[in-house]
Amino acid sequence: MKTTALTTEKAAGLRQAASLAKDLGQWRRAAWLCRRSLKVENHPATLYLAASIHFGRGEFAKADEFYYRTLATLRSQPDPQLEIDTLLQIAEGNVWRGWFDQAERCLREALPIAAKLNDAAVSKVLENTALLYQIAGRNKDALAICDRLLALNPPESAQAATAMRLRGEVQAALGRPQESAPLIRRSIDIHRRILGDTHAEVAAGLASLASFYESQSQSERADMLYREALAMTETSCGPDSPESAALLNNLASLALQNGDGDTPERLYRRALRIKQRVFGKHHPEVARTLNNLAVLYKAQGRLADAEPLFRRAIRIFETSLGRAHPQTCGCLKNLARLVAAQSKELLAKVRNLETEFRDVSQPGQPIDPRVTPFRVEVRRSPIHDVGVFAAEDIPEGARVTEYTGKRAPRRNLPARRVRNRIYCVRLDNRTVIDGAIGGSGAQLINHCCDPNLRPVREAGRLYLVSRRAIRAGEELTIDYTFSRYVEMVPCHCGSPKCRGTINRK
Repeated sequence: MKTTALTTEKAAGLRQAASLAKDLGQWRRAAWLCRRSLKVENHPATLYLAASIHFGRGEFAKADEFYYRTLATLRSQPDPQLEIDTLLQIAEGNVWRGWFDQAERCLREALPIAAKLNDAAVSKVLENTALLYQIAGRNKDALAICDRLLALNPPESAQAATAMRLRGEVQAALGRPQESAPLIRRSIDIHRRILGDTHAEVAAGLASLASFYESQSQSERADMLYREALAMTETSCGPDSPESAALLNNLASLALQNGDGDTPERLYRRALRIKQRVFGKHHPEVARTLNNLAVLYKAQGRLADAEPLFRRAIRIFETSLGRAHPQTCGCLKNLARLVAAQSKELLAKVRNLETEFRDVSQPGQPIDPRVTPFRVEVRRSPIHDVGVFAAEDIPEGARVTEYTGKRAPRRNLPARRVRNRIYCVRLDNRTVIDGAIGGSGAQLINHCCDPNLRPVREAGRLYLVSRRAIRAGEELTIDYTFSRYVEMVPCHCGSPKCRGTINRK
């Protein structure tokens, strides 16, 4: 007997420590303590705590395993309240995943157990049922449950006030504003009178009323009520509570609709920090805020900032809710729209670049006769793309053409790339000539390791002079002599003296 008592005491101590770690957001420590406690004693309360840890982290499948183990253990160790709580949690997990039929079965199973316990337990089950029907869009069924709640509880009780608020929310969803607002206001008044001005239930009523005004496009009243609800929630539940994070999300969404500058980002980021601290980094609540923040960035044109947030949210939704869940699909659609916007943006940039740096490598491009005294022509080249060919014999030492174009500082050379081609030639230590802009056609002359032209710089101008006699039909070439200290570029000139790269050795 003494050994059994010590074992029970040790298991209870570990369970208490695990519960404290969970409240502090120390999920791994809490799970480890639960495992230790279960090795000592297979207690239903410990199983329930382990399930709630997995649930809080968005690991719904693992949570279900422990919740059902809890129910199995309760058959030999009955605890009606724990059984009801377990069924409610299983139902909530099913709601998260969109499994409304399974959630309803759990609530129906919990109701007769609650009826044997007390009216408060019945009210709790009915409230969850009304919320389920509301989320599932079964508004008429939700109204019927709210009526049962109102009939079950005294008219001025806190439970009746909660039922009024739920009924008001459903009436708003049905498009009946005349019936919705008075019910929500009355529920707030009753909760204030019974629970005090700063209670979480009062804050929940104010948030519902704010949502109603938001749906009626009364943004200022909605914003005022959301802020009042947030102040109450931070007082009653703490500034880092999930309830506070939910209200921050609402405020951010409202601010985004009103085009309120940087406020939405600040609010979303604060909500995200709270949710990551409370739920961990892999919970669907975290993914929801990531998705909202990414939508904000997309609306602001910050596409590069939005993409990783969408992808992270999708990974979380797929892991916790499944690939076919509406939340996952919605986030995938958002990412698809983002990628389309990115493609459109990239295409616009390409068009701008093509306008600014027109592609001068098309066959038939004329060679400027003002700087080329000999007849030359542009056609396809066996060396690369297109090249310049002599259309008549050219003697040795003749100025074949002048290299012209826009003059630019050498320090800007990396920015002057066009489709992996560089048409810039050094004029002196400070200046380059960019043949892509205003070039004479000499920019099309290809590289060769044994060229027939050489550059000559005179009086701030650059001429290409024949190194030897050039026969009609021969391609004009020059040695680019790229630096050996930059990326090596292979050479395909085909000359017997080819060094293998355009770079100097």
